Amino acid sequence: MSLVNVSEVVPFLAFVCLLMFAEKIPVHLIFAAMCFAMYVVKQQLTAEFNAHVERLTADLTTQDATFVVEGQRILTMIMTDNNYSLDDMCNMVSVEIRSLGVGKISKETIKNFYYNNGDFRGSTLNKIGAWIDSKNNFNLANNSE
Repeated sequence: MSLVNVSEVVPFLAFVCLLMFAEKIPVHLIFAAMCFAMYVVKQQLTAEFNAHVERLTADLTTQDATFVVEGQRILTMIMTDNNYSLDDMCNMVSVEIRSLGVGKISKETIKNFYYNNGDFRGSTLNKIGAWIDSKNNFNLANNSE
């Protein structure tokens, strides 16, 4: 279906309104014309809304991917620098997140994040994000000295 610009429908709506004052045109034809015009406008607005939602979704997907990659990079760096096993590292991160005061998170959730398994709730991502930010801020402070 081709999209119709709303501004192209306005003259049609004006014409329909003028027809309402004509005495020889049946009311049901005027009603049908107005219903069609409203349908066309609804289709246009729906198409514009869907396009906007797709753009927002694409932006969020890119941000989420960057967030996951950054988190995995930091987790891998901690494991290799400290010679931790995956379980040790996940447990340590869980304790650090709790110490930040943003809530509790299990080591299994950290492990699933590391492997990018599952669809995480916003609160879980906020907790991991606070931990990532704390690590990035710590690294920035150490690099500036």
